[in-house]
Amino acid sequence: MTGTDKELFRGELERELASRDFKRFLDYVWIQETPQVLEGVEGGKTPFVKWPHVMEIAGGLVSERKLVILKARQLGASWVSAAYACWLFMFHPGAQVGMFSIGEEEAISLTGKVNFIYKNLPAGWVRELSADSRLEMRLGFDDGVESRIRAFPSTSKAGRGENFALTLLDEADYHDDLPGAYLALSGSVDSSGGQMVMISTVDPWTTDSVFQQTYLRAKEGGTDWVPLFFGWRSRPTRDEGWHRRVMANTPTTARLSPAAYMMKEHPGSEGEALAPVGAISGFDGDALAYMKGHIREPFMEEGPVRLYSKYQRGRSYACGTDTAHGRLSDFSVSCVLDITTQSAQLVACVMSNEMGTTEFAESTMRMLGMYGNPVWCIEKNDWGIDVVREAERARYRNLYSEPAADEPGWLTTSRSRRVMWGNLRTEVNRVAVVIPDRAILEQFEQIIVVGDHGRMEARRGGHDDGPTAVALALQMEGYARASSRGALVRAPAAY
Repeated sequence: MTGTDKELFRGELERELASRDFKRFLDYVWIQETPQVLEGVEGGKTPFVKWPHVMEIAGGLVSERKLVILKARQLGASWVSAAYACWLFMFHPGAQVGMFSIGEEEAISLTGKVNFIYKNLPAGWVRELSADSRLEMRLGFDDGVESRIRAFPSTSKAGRGENFALTLLDEADYHDDLPGAYLALSGSVDSSGGQMVMISTVDPWTTDSVFQQTYLRAKEGGTDWVPLFFGWRSRPTRDEGWHRRVMANTPTTARLSPAAYMMKEHPGSEGEALAPVGAISGFDGDALAYMKGHIREPFMEEGPVRLYSKYQRGRSYACGTDTAHGRLSDFSVSCVLDITTQSAQLVACVMSNEMGTTEFAESTMRMLGMYGNPVWCIEKNDWGIDVVREAERARYRNLYSEPAADEPGWLTTSRSRRVMWGNLRTEVNRVAVVIPDRAILEQFEQIIVVGDHGRMEARRGGHDDGPTAVALALQMEGYARASSRGALVRAPAAY
């Protein structure tokens, strides 16, 4: 066998192996990178880089029928999905791929990505396309079967009646008629057994959209959709310095502050990505961004207990507790705040959605013992009364009790809820609360204002347990300092 023959054989073997393994196929993919000065990216034709997050996307593409991907910008998700479309197109004769984008220009761009990948594969791998236009690619095979890729501006009628092996909706949250397109396409996917993939950042001016609902319901379980989230840190070339530089170079606009822009375009968490902006956001975006700058790792962590600052004699502490309605649903959360100064600091917390009330109460009391057994305000609605009883059974004496109440605890009514959440919003927005715990702060990002009366609550699929616990602790601020250790702490009579 001559050297040329060996090369041909090796090329044919590699093509055969790549046809069976999409991840191996990616070794031969070239993409067109956009220049990114702040990240030192020159741009132009460049080999596809198999970063961990894009390989996770690749794994989802080859294993899941319905995939919903929530992401930050410029992470390569469109390129890896275009590569997958190209792989299906080449190695699965007769494959029909439908790609849907915001408008015609974006649809052309998506087809262009597939075309670029196809034409830059090893020379012996490709054959002449039977159709090659800005919105369509066709590839004929020897048996007369034809694969096809078509790109569409997303409308309720686009792609109706087609049986796609892959239905890809890119930047889905920005489609003008996503509900109509979703209804038109999902039925075909379900009947034909094809794949459906939605990829998007979140449109900051929509709430509870089809894309967002799909993602949140997938997170809750019980649907066929598999959710994936990738924040700005997913790209290995980005670090905190990059984030600061981009935000520093982002101007304030009439609609978005630099901090709000970064939360929408480059979210670091699901909470940031899904948090609404503007008037419907529960808390000021700049205040939340300030607190995010104070996130740190606990100096001690034991199961669900996380400690951030050591107890100091002479300082005033207060604890608020919100108890979940059951396991694996909401979280049971206890938060200890240092309320010595005008700026309250979270120093410790217990957070779990797996504990029963007895175990949760015991964990909270162990934590409180490390902070001098401060005043403890337990919301006694629903299962919270069980925590109150566990505290009484353990003779924890520094419990908050309402005037003339038969038992300790905070009873949340429509009036007391307005007082509690109104105070919390005021303190957060004037940056008088610092939350170093990432998980609890993410819940703050999920709070929205709904209804004509401005009720604050967690958005659909979110949680408000951590903010509630912090709010309860803040309610103790006015009189906890004056309370006597060992006595029931009672609210002022005026309350």
